[in-house]
Amino acid sequence: MVSKSDFKAFASKVWSKILNDLLFFLTLVAVVGGLIVGVIVHKTKNPYSTDLVVVLLKFPGELLIRMLKCVILPLVVASVITGLGTINPRSCGKIGGVAVTYYITTTVSAAILGLVLVSIIRPGSGSKDDFSGKDVTLNENTNTLDTIMDLLRAAFPGNIVEATFGKDATELTNVTRADGSHYLKRKLQFKSGINMIGVIVFSIVVGIVMSLYPKETAPLMKVVEAINDLTMRLVTLILWYSPVGIFFLIAGQFAGVENFGEMISQLGMYCVTVLVGIAIHFFVILPGLFSAFSRRNPVKYYYNMLPALATAFGTASSSATMPVTFRCVEEKNKIDRRISRFVIPV
Repeated sequence: MVSKSDFKAFASKVWSKILNDLLFFLTLVAVVGGLIVGVIVHKTKNPYSTDLVVVLLKFPGELLIRMLKCVILPLVVASVITGLGTINPRSCGKIGGVAVTYYITTTVSAAILGLVLVSIIRPGSGSKDDFSGKDVTLNENTNTLDTIMDLLRAAFPGNIVEATFGKDATELTNVTRADGSHYLKRKLQFKSGINMIGVIVFSIVVGIVMSLYPKETAPLMKVVEAINDLTMRLVTLILWYSPVGIFFLIAGQFAGVENFGEMISQLGMYCVTVLVGIAIHFFVILPGLFSAFSRRNPVKYYYNMLPALATAFGTASSSATMPVTFRCVEEKNKIDRRISRFVIPV
């Protein structure tokens, strides 16, 4: 029989654990609560007020996404520069090589896994839409060469300040000649949104140059480190609001679904294929690589990353989740900030 003192000790230990991981537990409650409230609202909402209900439910979550995106730019720039600026120049190449190798390995394995699952499950079979024997018209406004060139243009922006507002992208227009023939006319169009590739490349170059001249760039490094510390403090404040935002984001998403039954019937096997692929990649491939190279327990590492995973689930944005990822990786999993500040933004 458990004594009263043992029970108090156990309760005290559990309460201490909850306080230490209070943000995680609040986020977990927000995810579950958002699912429940979203389904309830979906079942009880007035069809004439559908849009208003969904907008009001999503609004606190929209504020969370806006706050997270607001700190992304200074966070990425400062973190990459401080990360590379404090690393030995010779180590930059090694870290970059390992990171690129990891990205290629996981991307190729995910692609192969997806092809295998599609071949086995065949999510499109049995669909009412039968495209066999029919001509399929591809979008001729897509071009691999133009996509590659746009990527290189984004990596080397002509104006770094302008890169924080948008980037140039090729737009193809089908033009008819006087003789009736057609050709594609290329024109660069400025598209709004942060050119994250250009910002990261610029920050990497600045960080490497600062690591080559540590004495000359020491005053600038102090300023960048101060910006980085300030941004992380802002992120900490935003994270305490994140459970509220995640709750309303998930509730709004589920409340806005018009017909669960129809959605499941149309996307059932597709969802099964995607979920099976994610499960294998998430619970088999990634933990296997992690254990093989780090010799650490992947379960504990995953547990410490749960706030970031919950934020990603609620916001559906890797960029918006980046501040939370930094905090989980550095504070909970004790990864060297010089490594995390370079690898995560890339």
